[in-house]
Amino acid sequence: MFGLTLNLIFKEKNDLFLIDFIIQIDTMQITLKNFRCYENSTFDFGKNGIILLSGASGQGKTTILMGIHFALFGTGTKIITFGKTTCSVTLLFDDMTITRTKKPNRLVLNDIYEDESAQNIINKRFGNTFNTVGYICQNAQDSFIMMSPIEKLGFIEKFAFQDIDICQMMKRCKDLIKERHETLIKTTAQFETASNMIEQLKQPDKVLFPIKCSKKNKDIAISNEIVKCKNTNTFLHKNKKKLDILQTELTSLEILNALVQSKEEGLNLVIKKLLTLSIQKDNICYEGDEKLLEYEEQLLLIILQRDLAILKNRYNEDVNRLQLMKEEELNNKCKKMLEITKIIWVKYTEDECKNIINENKQIIKDLEKLNELNAKLDSFKINEEELILNKFNLAKYNTDIESKKKLLEKLKIQKEVFKCPSCFTHLKLQNNNLCIYNLEIDENSKLEDTKDEIFILQKKISSLESCILNQTNKLDQYKQIEKLIFNIKEQYEALPVCDEIKHDLEYIKNYMTSQQELNKEFNTLKNEKNNKKYSFTVMSFEKQIVQQDQHIKEIELTNKQVNNNFNEELLRCNIITQKQNKENLELIKNNINTLKKEKCNYEKQITDYKNNHITKYSRLIDVCNIKDELNIVMLEKKNLELKKITHEKNVQDIEKYQLYKKDKNTYDIWVNKINLLKTEEFECRKLYAASTLLKEKILEAESIAMINIISSINTHATVYLEYFFPDNPISVKLVTFKETKKGKTIKKKPQINLEIEYKGMEADINMLSGGELSRIILAFSLALGEMFNTPMMLLDECTSSLDQELTTVVMDGIRENFSGNIVIIIAHQCITGMFDKVIKI
Repeated sequence: MFGLTLNLIFKEKNDLFLIDFIIQIDTMQITLKNFRCYENSTFDFGKNGIILLSGASGQGKTTILMGIHFALFGTGTKIITFGKTTCSVTLLFDDMTITRTKKPNRLVLNDIYEDESAQNIINKRFGNTFNTVGYICQNAQDSFIMMSPIEKLGFIEKFAFQDIDICQMMKRCKDLIKERHETLIKTTAQFETASNMIEQLKQPDKVLFPIKCSKKNKDIAISNEIVKCKNTNTFLHKNKKKLDILQTELTSLEILNALVQSKEEGLNLVIKKLLTLSIQKDNICYEGDEKLLEYEEQLLLIILQRDLAILKNRYNEDVNRLQLMKEEELNNKCKKMLEITKIIWVKYTEDECKNIINENKQIIKDLEKLNELNAKLDSFKINEEELILNKFNLAKYNTDIESKKKLLEKLKIQKEVFKCPSCFTHLKLQNNNLCIYNLEIDENSKLEDTKDEIFILQKKISSLESCILNQTNKLDQYKQIEKLIFNIKEQYEALPVCDEIKHDLEYIKNYMTSQQELNKEFNTLKNEKNNKKYSFTVMSFEKQIVQQDQHIKEIELTNKQVNNNFNEELLRCNIITQKQNKENLELIKNNINTLKKEKCNYEKQITDYKNNHITKYSRLIDVCNIKDELNIVMLEKKNLELKKITHEKNVQDIEKYQLYKKDKNTYDIWVNKINLLKTEEFECRKLYAASTLLKEKILEAESIAMINIISSINTHATVYLEYFFPDNPISVKLVTFKETKKGKTIKKKPQINLEIEYKGMEADINMLSGGELSRIILAFSLALGEMFNTPMMLLDECTSSLDQELTTVVMDGIRENFSGNIVIIIAHQCITGMFDKVIKI
C-alpha cells in the first residue's frame, strides 16, 4: 500500500507546529535504482492477492524479491549495479514508505524515522523471523523444514515466548537456586562449626578476685595494683640504670689506670732508647759526601782506562772479519749467476711458450664449443616424416573448413527460406515480397553443429600451424648447428683429447713461470753485484763496527787523567766503608726522630685518656669511693625486687580472673549463636525447596506452551498438506522429543523432529522426491506465515520441481487458505490465469 505524508507548518507566537497527515493508497510499489540489473525501475503489485513475476531466466525476477528483502532488513552483498557507486530501494507498503540506500548506508521511514529507530518499527511490523516464514528463496535453504532439530527447537521457543525472555527467566531462577543453595550450605557449615566449637569449649572454672574490696571498687583496685606494679618496675629500672652507670664508671676507671700505667712504661722505655742512639751517633766516623764522590770518580776513571784498551783490540778484529765476509758474499753471487745461465730457457724460449699457450687455449675453446653444440643438437632433432604428415593434415583441414564455411552460409540462408504447405515450393521474403527461391536444402545438417565443426577445425588448424612452425624452427637450428660442428672438425685432421691439451697447457705455464722467476733472480744478483749491495747480516755487522768506533772516540774525549796515588783495591774498600757509615748514621737519625714522635704520642695519649674520662663522668675519683656508692645502690635494688614480686603476683591473679570472665562470655555467645543458626538453617531449607519447585513449574509451563505451539503448527500445516497432496495424502507432524537408547535405559532428548507417514509407511525427509519436499516446505512456511500474521509472502521458484497440474493445485490451495495478504511468486510452469496479477519482466 502506498503511504503519502503531508506536512503542514503553522507559525504562531514565534512557535512552530508540525502536523502530519498520512493518506493511504491501496497499493504496494517498489522502486529499484542501480540495484543489480535495474538502473531505475518501478513495479506496482496492487493491494493484495497472488502476484506472479513472469519472465525468462536471468531477467531479474529474483532481484525484485531481493530488493524487497533489502528494503526491509538491509541484507545483501554485491547488489550495486556494475559501474555504479551507490544504490537505493524505495518500498511503499500500507502506511509505510521505506527508503534504504547503500553507500551511504541509510534507512528512512515515512521521512520521519531513520536507521535504528526505523528498523525497530519495521521489525515490529514484519517480525524477526521474516527470512524463515516470509521469504522462501530458491532451494529453500533457510526454510523451517530444512533446519536441524536443535535449530527448529530454538525457532519455536523464540516464537512461543516472543514477549517473554525465557532464557533470562531460567537464568534468574537458576541463580536464585544457586544463591539459596550456597546460603543453605554456608548456614549448615556455620551451624556444624559452631556445634563442633561448643563441644570443644568447656564451661570455665570459677576464679575469685585476689584483692579484698567491694564489687563497685574492683576496677579501681585493679587500676591501683597495676599502677603500683608499673611504679615498682620504673623505680627498679632507674635503680638498674644507676647501678649500670656506677659499674661502667668503675670499669672505665680501672681500664684508665691500666692504660696510663702501660703508657708510662712505654714512655720510660723510649727515653732509654734515645740515650743509647745518641751515644752510637757520636761513635760513627764519616768523612762527608764530597769525599765519597771524589773516591767514586777516581775508581770510574781507572775502570774506563782498562775497558778502552779491550775495545780497541776488538774493533781491529771486527774490521778484518767484515772484509772477509764481503769478499765471500761476492764470490757466492758470481757462482749463482753462472748456474742460472746454464739452466735458463733451455727447452723453449719465452716467445715459443707464449705461442704454445695461445694455440692450446684455442684448441680447448674449440673442443668445449664442439661439446656444447653436440649437446644442443639432440634437443633440436625432429621427425621429418611427422612434419610432412602435419603439413598434409593442415592442407586437408583448410580444405574441409572452406567447405564447412560454404555450408554454413547455405544454412543461414536456409533459415530465411520457407516451404509452401501445399506445393512444397521453397519461398524467400525479399523486399517484403514472397519469391520462389531455388536452393538445395540440406535437412540433415544443422546450423549449430556446423558452427561447432568449424570451431573444432579452426582449433586443429591453429594447433597444427603452431606445431609446424615450431618443428620448422627446430629443423633450421639443427642444420645450423651441424654446419658449425663441421667447420670446427674441418680445422683438425684428428680431434685432439681435451684433457691431454689441458695437461700440456698447464705444463707450459708452469715451465714459463719457473723460467721467469730464474730470469728475475739473475737480474737481481747482477744488480746487487754491480751496485755492491750486501746482505742484511753484512750491513748490520758493518753498522756495529761504526758504532764501536764512535764509542771509542767518545771515551777518549771524556777520559781524564788518572791519579796514580790511588790503589784500586784500597779505593774500593774505602768507598764501601764510607757508604756503610753514611747509611748507619742516617738510620740512627731516623730512629731518633721516630722515638721522639713516640715519646710525644705517649704523653699525649696519657693526657687524652684522663680528659676523656673526666668529660664522660665529670669527675676523676678513687676506685674505693665508687665501690662504696655501688653497695648502697645494690641494697635499694633488693628492697624494690621484693615489692615487685608481691605486686606481680596480684596482677597475675587479676589476669586469671579477667580471663575467666572472658571465657565465660565467649561460651555464652557460642550457645546463643547455635540457637540462631539452627533457626536460620530451617528457614534456608524452606527457601531452597521453594526455588526448586519454581524451576519445575517454569519447565512445566514451557513444555505446555511448546506442545500447544507445535500442535497449532501441525494443525495449520495439515490444511495445506491436504490441498497439496490430493491423490496420495501425506501426514507430516512435528514431534517434541527423540528417544535415545543408551544401554538398557531410554532417554528422551528435547529437540524438534519430523514424523512423516506417506503411502502407508513411515518415511524420512531424505526419502522424498524434490516435488514432495518442496510442497512440504511450502505448506509449513505458509502455516508459520499464517500464525505469525506475515504481511506478505515472497516465494522464489518454490514450485520449480512441480508439473503444471500440481502447480495449479498448489496455487489454488494458497488462494483458498492464505487470503487477505499479498503473495508474490516467481514460477515458470504455470497458467497465468490463476493469478490476481501478472507482472512481466
